[in-house]
Amino acid sequence: MPDLGHPARLTIGKDAGLLRLDVVQVPQPHDQPPLVRRSIAATDRDLTEGLIKSGVVLRGHSKRDVATISAWAGEPVAAPDLYQVEIVDQLDKSVQSVIEGGSPEFHFVNVFLVADGKQKEAVEYFAHTIPYVRKQPGYVSNNVLMSTDGRHAVNVGQYESRQDFLAIFRQPDVLAAFGKARRIVCPLLGVLPRSPRLRLHDLIHVTDLPHPSLAEA
Repeated sequence: MPDLGHPARLTIGKDAGLLRLDVVQVPQPHDQPPLVRRSIAATDRDLTEGLIKSGVVLRGHSKRDVATISAWAGEPVAAPDLYQVEIVDQLDKSVQSVIEGGSPEFHFVNVFLVADGKQKEAVEYFAHTIPYVRKQPGYVSNNVLMSTDGRHAVNVGQYESRQDFLAIFRQPDVLAAFGKARRIVCPLLGVLPRSPRLRLHDLIHVTDLPHPSLAEA
């Protein structure tokens, strides 16, 4: 990998291009370490071959999955693993979220199945709930992605710690917001046919290309 002169990073933003997301499950916890190694090798290879501009590998706390998020360098196509960024919500009000190598932040990835033709309503569901969670201690960012084939929505977020994230589910106002959004949006319109599996992750690897401004410095 090239000498970047800065921590490797993945940028998530509406103007940052498409993202590719892969979540691979394994049958047994002992299968996770070799999957992590393969995912790191594959991400670095995709960067070298010009398929992606940057990428991160996340290890599931359950020891049953590994998630890879990459900045796609190819042409936009309708695919189940390519995603357009729909919402970026940063505590510091930035228009982009950054996952940076060496960051101690805690990450989560939720994948939702979206009913046919209900992409707009799915985004509205997240837009309703994010203002409640962003007020909680430890909140860093929340990003909503929609697959280019319209079948899946993904919620990618960062908190200062795992404890901060889990604490939101003990807050009455947050739970009420989730419940209200589901009662109003989901059952009536069939937006999210079933609840996702909550996936909690540690950041394991980040790969990136040199930024032009830094490479020229």
